[in-house]
Amino acid sequence: MIRIAAGDFFMGSDSGPEDERPRHKIYLGEFFIDRNQVTNGQYAEFLNGVGPQGPRGEKYYDVEDDDARVRRRDGK
Repeated sequence: MIRIAAGDFFMGSDSGPEDERPRHKIYLGEFFIDRNQVTNGQYAEFLNGVGPQGPRGEKYYDVEDDDARVRRRDGK
């Protein structure tokens, strides 16, 4: 895991999809992220194992997102 420092950044787009508008500045607290990449295939295996939602209702994957790079096939 690596530490990502807290700070401001611009999120969204003024000209992109409607659900990304408007571009706006937000503050994000410090967090940690895995150093190693995960492929779409590895992520799909994870989702098949645990499902698209966590135990507290947090979404791991939005099944309604048409822009997602992981697709459902045969219910998986």
